[in-house]
Order: sequence, then C-alpha cells, then structure tokens
Amino acid sequence: MSTVTQDLLLSVEGEEKKLNAKNIHCKVCSSLVLLPGKGQLINKPTELPQVSVKASTAGSPNVQLDEVSDFWLVHGMFTFENVGFSNAVNGIKYLLCADCEQGPIGWCLDANRELLYISHNRVVYK
Repeated sequence: MSTVTQDLLLSVEGEEKKLNAKNIHCKVCSSLVLLPGKGQLINKPTELPQVSVKASTAGSPNVQLDEVSDFWLVHGMFTFENVGFSNAVNGIKYLLCADCEQGPIGWCLDANRELLYISHNRVVYK
C-alpha cells in the first residue's frame, strides 16, 4: 500500500487496523465524506469506471475502467457524512459525492450495503 502516506493513517494499538487520520472530502466540491477513524485501509484490487462516468452507463462495454487497489473500508452507509449511491449496475452500487454527484468514488455490493469501499485516490484529505 505504498500510495498511502503515513500522515493519512491512524494506527489502532493492539490491532493491525489502519484507520483514516484525516477528514475525507470530495476532490471537486470539498464536501465532507467521512470523518477520521471511520475508514479502515485495505488492499482490494478492483476495476472502477473512470471518474465522471454516469453511474447509469457504468456497466456498458464502452466505459473505460481503472484498476484501483487501495480503499477505505467503511462499515454501514450511515457512517458517512455525505455520500450518494447509484442505481445497481450488475449487482454493484457506485458511491459518489451527494453534493456535486462526482464519482464514482467507491462502490458496494447491492446485496450488502454494510461493507462500502472508498477509493483512496479518488478523494482528498484535510
């Protein structure tokens, strides 16, 4: 997980969890998405549609995908300060900024909205 610098991490003593040490914000409008200590850093290689792609077309064969691996795992959709969800596309809901609708910034399975993933590279930290 070399793309995540130590100043963005908060280690939990006695556990191997690495939590976000800073607020997580939308890159476009700076809206607050997640408070410190609410996301656990994990490595989960996943393909996400490129940013700014409308969620309704995310499952089409013409959409360009990016390989993304570092995510903040968030337990439960009510943990977020501000996040929106797309309609399900092939069993996946894409997460986006609820204010400016920029995204996808992450994803979750439509069948399990208790495990949500925010891409480390698609947000900013303050």
